[in-house]
Amino acid sequence: MMPQIIGLILLIVSLQNPPAQPVNSPQTEDTTAPLPLLHNIGFEEGESDPSGWQRGASVDGVEYLWDKQVAHDGHASLCLKKTNVKFFPIAQWQQSLTRVEPAPTLRVAVWVKALDVRRAAVDVQFIGPKDYWSHQTVTIIGPEQSDGTPVTHDWKEYNGAVTIPEKAKEIRIALQMIGAGTIWFDDVHVEYAAEPLPRTLDPDIADVPFQDLHVGDDLQKRYFLIGPKTEKSEPQDGYRLLVILAGADGGERQLPYIMRLFKYALPDSYLVVQPVAVVWNERQAQQIIWPTIREPWGGMRFSTEEFVESVITDVKKHYKIDSNFVFLLCWANSGPAGLEVSLHTTRQITGAMIAMSPYSPENLSSVNKRMTDGFPYYLYHSPQDTMNPLAFAQNAQRILLAKGAFVELATYIGGQGWFGDYLSDVRKGIDWLEKHHYNPDLAKCDQSPTPTKESPEKQKELPPEPSDQSPNP
Repeated sequence: MMPQIIGLILLIVSLQNPPAQPVNSPQTEDTTAPLPLLHNIGFEEGESDPSGWQRGASVDGVEYLWDKQVAHDGHASLCLKKTNVKFFPIAQWQQSLTRVEPAPTLRVAVWVKALDVRRAAVDVQFIGPKDYWSHQTVTIIGPEQSDGTPVTHDWKEYNGAVTIPEKAKEIRIALQMIGAGTIWFDDVHVEYAAEPLPRTLDPDIADVPFQDLHVGDDLQKRYFLIGPKTEKSEPQDGYRLLVILAGADGGERQLPYIMRLFKYALPDSYLVVQPVAVVWNERQAQQIIWPTIREPWGGMRFSTEEFVESVITDVKKHYKIDSNFVFLLCWANSGPAGLEVSLHTTRQITGAMIAMSPYSPENLSSVNKRMTDGFPYYLYHSPQDTMNPLAFAQNAQRILLAKGAFVELATYIGGQGWFGDYLSDVRKGIDWLEKHHYNPDLAKCDQSPTPTKESPEKQKELPPEPSDQSPNP
């Protein structure tokens, strides 16, 4: 009896603890770990260049380096070294992958080392049929203001997520150098995510009304209409309108900043429209954000001047607009296009505020007395601007005055970017334009005496500190 009991016990133990599989058994392979979406994520493989990664366009003042002396992990990293202070065109290391999942979101993480970096970025670009191309920035490396102290730090992880457009068939990861400095990238991780990204706004602007619209059925003529502030009946003469051509990428990323301008810098009588910069193709998006009639891009269906005019016309179909007060605000790399809009033969704007613009000689050569005579320009520039020196604005002022324009040059402390109480400065610029607006009916500038008292409407609540949604180029 005892041997039978012992045998039964041994049988039970053996069933509970099956023998280990042999070392070479295929059952020991881990088939659950997903393969990386990108090849050579640590840049360890390759001959003359790291396998799987390509250099972007050749850019003056930029070195593409496969650095085998500096690494976060392993023995190599990708490096971009730039001495040219201009932000465009953009240099980038890149790798593309075919979209194989319908997931709505892509998560990206990368380790970065920076030395005196003014602006770098991790960007995701989307390619689709019929020359479709768009992009979203995962993260920016550099100071919040363009003329701020360059960023230097040891290895640090940056990460974020982007929404994948439905049209995207190919996804490109781009490690970019935009401003001057030296940057290293290592250990790039990319994964799909099933959860869509919520569209959220900072609490201080969550109450700002806006609409995402198109001009008619033209999906490339997209714009944001912000306002009105209240549900009161529209002003007797109609709303006043501020058209904003955003700097930087001119896209949706600038919307929170523009919403703050609307909330804190403008009277209740205003609506704001932000045309969204059109991406005609990849090279254009990295070289010129706002192509114009004078500086076109091959294949564009319409110019920035035509885009702005069509947006204003479309807004007038939905709201009564006071045609005497249709102003333009632009800054940095949108400044040249803004000047061209003000010179367009069918313009509807009656004044322009141009901030921290380069004012190239080619741009100023288009200034003509027929379009500038009596037209008001409020130029806003910093003596500390090292990217676009104050002399640029002073030269623009001289040329515009010589052509009969009405010009005010206001300066601020800080450099390239929006510094200090910039919201009040924008309000001062708009107030000045209102007092000296161009009258399209009389074809002359209204130079009525400046009121000595400020309107009670100027007493605005104090805004919060600027967020990282920086409008700088």
